[in-house]
Amino acid sequence: MIRKGKLLLVFCLLLVAIGNFGLTSSAFASYNAGGAASYAERYATSPNSNWPYFSSDCTNFTSQALYSGGGWPMKYGSTEDTKWYMEHHWYGWSWSNSWTVASYFYNFLRANSSNYLGSWKAPTNNSNSSITTGDMLAYDWDSNGSKDHSGIATAYGTDPNSGYYGDLQCQHTTNRYRAIWHLWPYNPNRATTTIYARRPY
Repeated sequence: MIRKGKLLLVFCLLLVAIGNFGLTSSAFASYNAGGAASYAERYATSPNSNWPYFSSDCTNFTSQALYSGGGWPMKYGSTEDTKWYMEHHWYGWSWSNSWTVASYFYNFLRANSSNYLGSWKAPTNNSNSSITTGDMLAYDWDSNGSKDHSGIATAYGTDPNSGYYGDLQCQHTTNRYRAIWHLWPYNPNRATTTIYARRPY
C-alpha cells in the first residue's frame, strides 16, 4: 500500500516536471515585474559580470532580467518556444536561441504568456497606457514580422538623454538607462519600426 506521504511526493514531482516542460502560462504565474525592472535598471549601463556579454546583447539582457529579477524559471523543452536557458558548464556557457535572439525570445513569450498588449507602428506618443513596469518590448525595425531588438519597461518619467517624458525602458546592445519606450530619438529606422509589447504572466 502506498502511503499518503509518498503520493504527495509523487504529485509534487509531477508539478515540477510540468513547470519545467509545459507550455502553459501558469508556469510563470509568479513573475515579479518590479524585480525584473529593478534588475534591468541596475545593469542597464554596467552589465552583470556574472553572465556572458555579447556584441548584440539586448535579448540576453532581457532574459537575465526575467530570470534573475523576475523569477522566471529556466525551461528545457525540445523546441525553441519550450526551452529558455543560459547555463555554465565546466567547458563554458551554453544557451538556447530563445535566451539570446530577439525573434526566438518573442516567440517563446508568445507561447508562454497570454498577455499580448498590442503593437504600434512608429509611435510618437511618449506615454503608452497599455504598458507598465516589467513588460517586455520587442522591436521590428523593418516591420517584416521578425523581431530585431528587445527591451524592458522600467519606469515613468524623463529620459535623461533625450528629455522625452513618458514610459521608459532599459536595454542593451546600445546600453540605455530609462530611454523613452519608442526609441524615437535614437532609432534611424523609426519610420518603419513596429513595437510589440507583452506582459510575462
